[in-house]
Order: sequence, then C-alpha cells, then structure tokens
Amino acid sequence: MMWRTIPLVMILAYLSTLDSQYVTSVVGLVLTAIAVLLQLRPFSMKFYDHPIPAKGSEGHVWKIIECKSGQSIQLYIGMRLRWPRKFKTIDVRFVEKPWYYRPLWLANDVPRNSIRVLSIDDQQYAVLKKKDYRLIDNQENKANGREASYKDPIDCPFWGWMWYSLKISSDRDWNGYLSFEIRRGNMLRARVRSPICFKIKP
Repeated sequence: MMWRTIPLVMILAYLSTLDSQYVTSVVGLVLTAIAVLLQLRPFSMKFYDHPIPAKGSEGHVWKIIECKSGQSIQLYIGMRLRWPRKFKTIDVRFVEKPWYYRPLWLANDVPRNSIRVLSIDDQQYAVLKKKDYRLIDNQENKANGREASYKDPIDCPFWGWMWYSLKISSDRDWNGYLSFEIRRGNMLRARVRSPICFKIKP
C-alpha cells in the first residue's frame, strides 16, 4: 500500500517549493474545475431490484435484462445528487453509440419502435405518497422515451436521492445506454447515461 502514497508525497514536496500565491491559484483553478464538472453532471444513476431499497442497499451501475420480445419490464432506478439541483422536467430514453470511440455525450437515439420507455413514475409519490413528487404531463418524447414534469420545481439537496420506476420493452437483442436528463428551462439541463443490455428469450 505504501507505493500508492509515494506520488502524493512527491506532489506535496513539489508544491512546498513553489510560491504560496501560485499554489493558491492552482488550487483555486482545480476547485473551480471540479465545481463546473459537478454542475454539468450533478448526479449518478444506479439500477435497483426494489422501488425504494433499504438504506445501505447496493445498486448496480449496469443492467442486463432477459425477456421476451415486446414484453413489458419494470425497472427501478435511483438518482443521487452530487450537487444541489432544482429541476422541473425529466427526460428518459435509450441511446447508442455508432462506434466505440465516439464520446457518450454524442450518442444517438435508438431506432424508432424497437426499444421503448413505456412509462415513468416517481416512487416518492407512488410509494411514499409525497404529493409534491407527482409527475404530470407524462408523455412520449418522440425518441421512444418519456418526458414528464412536476407541477413545481423539485429542490434536491446535496447527496439526496430520487427514486423512479420505468416500464420498458424491447423487440430485439440490444446493448446501449439508458439516458436520464433533468432540466429547468431550455438551458439548465444535466444528464447521466448508464449501460443496459437486452437479451431476448426464444
């Protein structure tokens, strides 16, 4: 384990030789970059086996689904905020990369009528009966996914959880990503994408 601390010790030793004002500027730039990245991707997504799992339950960063062609499958996801965020609209869809090295943020929507998000529900309303978390205007987003809004913006605190259930289906074997986007207005948006795989049973 000691070898892992050697680079850190070397970095600290090097910084100690620099001018304190220069070090302060570098640290400030690094912290600013981290803050910007957290605002661009302020949350993480995991797949779960239950609507609102017990505290301490470990989710999965990817999901393999075995089902029959066209079968409706219930999928539970948890979103954890890394940065305080207020949002009103959510957009869920499946995306895929046309080639391996293309950046994930340039992924394409899946072909129409092959893999679908049929519905989305906020489990804090469906299970915990929190009225502020009721989704309205739940409709297709013209990309085989769903778009829904809250009546009033949701203010999710730092490290807070949001819980959703989806009904999804696929007509074929497929590997790609589930894309989840939150937004408030047209410009204030952020998204996360997690790998998912469909295996169709005969």
